[in-house]
Amino acid sequence: MLTMILKRLVIGAAAIGLHAIGLAREPGAAQAPRTTTVQPGGALAELAHRAALRAYAVQMAEGRLTADELSDYLTKGGSYQREKSYDGSRDFFVGDDRGSVLRFFIDGPRGSKTPLPGDRLKSLAILLDLGSDPNLQGPAKGVGGENLLSPTLFAAAGDDLEALKLLVSRGGNIELREVKYAGKFGPALALASRTEVLDFLLSRGARLNFTDEDGSNLLLLAVERTRAKHQVEKVAWLLARGLSPRAPNRWKETAETRAQALLALADERLKAAQGLPPDQVGDMAVLQETHAKLLAVLNLLAAPGPSGPRQGQR
Repeated sequence: MLTMILKRLVIGAAAIGLHAIGLAREPGAAQAPRTTTVQPGGALAELAHRAALRAYAVQMAEGRLTADELSDYLTKGGSYQREKSYDGSRDFFVGDDRGSVLRFFIDGPRGSKTPLPGDRLKSLAILLDLGSDPNLQGPAKGVGGENLLSPTLFAAAGDDLEALKLLVSRGGNIELREVKYAGKFGPALALASRTEVLDFLLSRGARLNFTDEDGSNLLLLAVERTRAKHQVEKVAWLLARGLSPRAPNRWKETAETRAQALLALADERLKAAQGLPPDQVGDMAVLQETHAKLLAVLNLLAAPGPSGPRQGQR
């Protein structure tokens, strides 16, 4: 019964959010956003507001709304936009306990779940001008993993260079560590994988000598991020800057031994999948891509350095 009630509240909130900005209308209809129907009021109003902003992102991507209309919605919400979040510490119209609304306009680590607006950078700037925090962690409870990432680290993990540059220019912290609740992520250099993004982070003072709580260096962490689209390029980039593939962490693992273990596991999964009917395999292309990346990574790690032993080797 409680679950059904909560579902109805969320659905109702989404509907309120759509009506609040004039999005519950026929496709293609030109209509100015309206905010007067949204009233302050705790969790329900907060859910409605997030639904409205997510709807804005979709409508902007489809060319039906503009960043100027987003600004109009945010600046003309009256007392609603000053409603506080649960703990009373910040305006939830720019971020709440489910994380920053800036994420709706950033291409994240798994790709955007909704189409990204063409003028999303202008939208990000508007939200930042109104007080959105580029370093806001979230959510506080219930969701772990990469959903904890601040907008700055979220952009780094998605290799969204344009958004990352804007966020950093507005105070985004590339050295922030996300260690609350169910996640241990960061800094930005540990999350990004595209070389252009890595070069930018390095130019802004990112530390190549970072090690996490287990003593794993950036190279070992890069090996473990098998889902990173540019994993092989990142490993080559780090090796070229002197990181050692044989520097051990506290568990005596190195980038090289970890790559060997992951490749062996990928081998097992690929062989097991070949004996199964197609409908039980899952995504064979992903298995093959992961295997190919790990093989390329291991070949890079096993190759001698360009000028003798690498940093940290004996």
